[in-house]
Amino acid sequence: MYEEVARIALGAGTEAVLSRIQPLASEFAQPLEELYHRWGEDPAVAWRWSFDMHLRLVGLRFSQDVWYLAQVQGRPVSAMLLCRSKFCPQLGSIHRVYTAEPYRRRGLASKLLKLAINDFEASGGQALIISTEHNDSAMSFYEQYHFVTINESESSRTGNRIAWRISDGDSPENFLKHLFAPSTAVFMRSSDRADVPLLLSLFNAPDNRIVRHYGLQMLGDANIGADDFFPAFEQQEGDVAVLTGLTAASGAIVGWGSIMPPVYPWPNPYYQQHQLLVDCYLAAGHIEQAPILLNEMLRQLPANHFANQLIGHVPLDHPALPAAYEQAGFERVGFIPKAYIDPRNNQGTDIALYLRER
Repeated sequence: MYEEVARIALGAGTEAVLSRIQPLASEFAQPLEELYHRWGEDPAVAWRWSFDMHLRLVGLRFSQDVWYLAQVQGRPVSAMLLCRSKFCPQLGSIHRVYTAEPYRRRGLASKLLKLAINDFEASGGQALIISTEHNDSAMSFYEQYHFVTINESESSRTGNRIAWRISDGDSPENFLKHLFAPSTAVFMRSSDRADVPLLLSLFNAPDNRIVRHYGLQMLGDANIGADDFFPAFEQQEGDVAVLTGLTAASGAIVGWGSIMPPVYPWPNPYYQQHQLLVDCYLAAGHIEQAPILLNEMLRQLPANHFANQLIGHVPLDHPALPAAYEQAGFERVGFIPKAYIDPRNNQGTDIALYLRER
C-alpha cells in the first residue's frame, strides 16, 4: 500500500510529498539504500544499512512495518520506520529516523514522526520505543513528543539511549503489568519482572551471545545495537518459548536465559519443528547460580510445547554450566571445537552439545 498523506512547500518551487508505505515495496528499496548510505562515512555502516534493507524485503511476509517517507522529485529525503509487534500489538518501535543534510531543519522528520505516532495510537498502540545514540539534540527532539529515557547502555556499538512514549491515559507501571500477558505475548513472563526491562538489560550484558541468538547474528557481531533488536526479532519465523532473567538482591539482572526454535543455515523441517535451543549466560560472580537459572527456564517451558528435544550448547571451559545441564537431565551428545568466536578477542571456545528428550 502506498498512500500520499500531504505535500509541504519547501521554497523555490520545491515541495516534499509525505507518504506511508506498507509493506515496503521493492521499488523503494534502492532509493532508501541510497538515502541511508549517506548516514556516516564508514563503509561498514553503509553496508549494514544496505543489508538491513535486503532483510526487510526478505521478511515482508512477517512484517507489519510501516515506512514514512518525505520525497522530493520522487526521491526519499527523509524517512523513518514504525515497527509493530505482531505478538503484542500495543507495543511499537520507531527506527531509521534520518533526513538528508540539504533538507534538515525543514520540519520533515517532525511531521513524519507525528504521523507515525497518530497512526499507531489510532489503531490501539500504547507504547512506542525508540533508540538513539548519546545525542542530546536527537533526544531533545524526541522529548518534544513525550519520549522519556528508560535505559542507557555503553556496551553497544556507540552507546545507546532507549526512550519510550506511553500513550495518554496509561502509565509505565500499568503498561508493563499487562503488556506481556502469556495469552497474547511471545515471551513467558519471569516470576516477578516484566519482560521489557529484561530485554533492555540484554544490552548491558558483557557477553552479547544471547542477543545474537535472537536473530541479530544476521547483522554481524560488531554492529549489534539496541535499535536493531525489535525489528530483527519480529522477523523470526518461530516464537520464543521462554525468556527469563535471574535477579540479584540488588535488583540487577545478573543472568539471562532463553529457549527458542533453532535457526539453522540449511533447510530441515524436522529440526525446525521438533527442537528447541537452550542458552543461558551468567554475569561474573553469579555463575554458581547456573542450576537455579536453568531450572527456572525449564519450569517456564509450556508442557504442551510441540518440541520433543531440547539442545543446549555449552562452553566446555565454563565452571558451572556443564554440571548444571547434567543435573537438569541433559546428556552430553556432541562436541564442536572452537565453535564460538568471541568478537572481543577473536578466540574460539570449544562447545559441548547437550540433549534432553521430552
